[in-house]
Amino acid sequence: ARHQQLGVNNVIWQLGRSFLTFHTDHPLVTVQGSITHQEGLEEELLPHSRQWHEYIREQCPLRLALDQGATRNMPVWGWLCMNRNYSLSNGKFHCSRFWIDHNELMGEYTKTGDRDFSRLCYAFPEYREERLTAVLEAARASGHQSGRHLETIVLDFVRQPPILMYHPQLCETYEQKTGHNSREIQAQEVASFLAWCRWRAAILTDFVRTVRDRLDQLGRELGHSFKLIPRITDLGPNINLIEGIDIATWCAEGLIDGILTSP
Repeated sequence: ARHQQLGVNNVIWQLGRSFLTFHTDHPLVTVQGSITHQEGLEEELLPHSRQWHEYIREQCPLRLALDQGATRNMPVWGWLCMNRNYSLSNGKFHCSRFWIDHNELMGEYTKTGDRDFSRLCYAFPEYREERLTAVLEAARASGHQSGRHLETIVLDFVRQPPILMYHPQLCETYEQKTGHNSREIQAQEVASFLAWCRWRAAILTDFVRTVRDRLDQLGRELGHSFKLIPRITDLGPNINLIEGIDIATWCAEGLIDGILTSP
């Protein structure tokens, strides 16, 4: 109501990060705080998290928002972070079960071999399937009273690039295919470096193709059309490519319906 009073008539609603901020029973994804409840860790929650935990246990914020959008004639888009994972602190409130079970295997590596557990590697089909499931579960959700669905799904790749890094499995495959050790390619070797970036970005492009296809399929089943929009940095196609995002190909293939940019 306050947004509408201020003249803001389009809401982009948070769907979650590695966890989800709406209700779903799908075994592959995790509703925020469900691990906290299952393992009896409520006493470890920070005050703000405890308040939110009690609320989301009782209500599905997304379904309530969809009903409010229908009542107020306000479009509601859904915004999902595509590669942002959190530690076990704060009663595991910000964790997904998938991350807990797979971060050691799928957690990313930097170029120098350091671990980055805040990201999982999209080279693993299991991770792509988990993220696809999160998108489709959000799309399936509808308002309790209105039956309304999200109009647009926003895939947020600003949280956080690079989406693909230097996981050994990824690097070994590239070396087998090209004979080049990606860890030894310097950014100053522009042609070779961008060739590596373009190759690994193709993994994410294939994922977006799958999301587009499955969203279209679900839309036909529901009699509803879903738009798909990525959120990316505004630094230009080459930097996007380094971040794992071949935005030129996404546009050329008609995979997306628009772009949100972030400085």
